[in-house]
Amino acid sequence: DLSAFCADSVKVDSKNGIIDIRLPKAKVLAFNMPAENIVMEYSKTGRLRSEFTAEERNEILKQGEEAILNDAEKIGILKDAEDNVRTIFESLLAGANFKEINITFN
Repeated sequence: DLSAFCADSVKVDSKNGIIDIRLPKAKVLAFNMPAENIVMEYSKTGRLRSEFTAEERNEILKQGEEAILNDAEKIGILKDAEDNVRTIFESLLAGANFKEINITFN
């Protein structure tokens, strides 16, 4: 979310080819796990339990989405996002002849 990004987020030393950019920390803005991409790896029911209903499967999917969102930082999703942004900015800015590119997330 770059809504907090502004001109003060960038410092340029054109004489020395240095640029410092402060970007907002990565966060999950939207998450969608398509049901058609979900595979039931194991589902065994006994005599006392019938197969999962569509409603139960949807609830399990919802719980999985919530777990991923809650653990996004622990499982590295946010770090991967920041690494990807860093790579893109470094590539673009190196092409603009910057010799030192400093990108921080806060």
